[in-house]
Amino acid sequence: MSPEAPKFGKTPETVEMLFDEYAQSAPFNAESTRSAYLADFRKLLDFAQETGATKIDETVIQNHLDSLPGKLSLRSHAAIQNFFGWIVAEGKIHPDKNPMKSVIRGKDENKSYQNITVLSKEKVQELLKEAEHHPRDLALITIALNTGAKMSEIQALTKHDIVKKSHRKMQIIIRKDDHERKFILSSEGSKIISDYKESLQSNATFLFHSRHKLDEPITRAGVARIMHDYGKTIGNPNLTLSTLRYTYTVNSKFQDSQELAHNLGLRPYIAQSLFKAMQDTGYIQTPHTPEP
Repeated sequence: MSPEAPKFGKTPETVEMLFDEYAQSAPFNAESTRSAYLADFRKLLDFAQETGATKIDETVIQNHLDSLPGKLSLRSHAAIQNFFGWIVAEGKIHPDKNPMKSVIRGKDENKSYQNITVLSKEKVQELLKEAEHHPRDLALITIALNTGAKMSEIQALTKHDIVKKSHRKMQIIIRKDDHERKFILSSEGSKIISDYKESLQSNATFLFHSRHKLDEPITRAGVARIMHDYGKTIGNPNLTLSTLRYTYTVNSKFQDSQELAHNLGLRPYIAQSLFKAMQDTGYIQTPHTPEP
């Protein structure tokens, strides 16, 4: 971005005009995401008006988020972050002027890992066997088991995120915000993903698209339904995408929460909670330090 990028006044009127433009032209993975983000950002504008704010800056945004309950605060943070990220990308403000740089994202007070379940090696093989004649399902399950990708990351995958690295190896790129996590699959997993990718229509945008539109990702309900149906088949009716994510975590044998955070794309405090929960349930063994 050039240093001559226009300064951002941050008055409510300025933000209101930019918000209208954002609502019309900003890209979203799904219409449901668009609707939720727009509604959440509108609440920030309402808060500014109700409190008589003359400008929307870090303090107003932080006060707004702090006034919301846990999960709603987290979702609103994501919506506001997305808005200002779009403004920066459009060159309307310099990155250093982004007010979200100083806003603290609240912790999810409701985040808990009390019901962690993982699949045994036998159940993983049974699951893959059941899906082997359904290329889409097999590809989705293979990616989840080999990357620990969560729902939004599975939905966001495009054909361009599958990269051929060698004659027999494929790389999966999981993107989150401005960060990428890259995973090289085994020869067997690579063939599954490569064959599925080749089967997609040329005008398909997403790797896993919705049932009716090639330019929209599979819905959360669609992924949940796939997991539920296979779960019933293998005798695990509570199977979810999180089950595969936790299975990947256990099989990867991470040594500490920092390694887990890096590989799963988690914030440190969330990774610490998950790592501790897996230690408490015995899924991750605490390294024994010999006495001197």
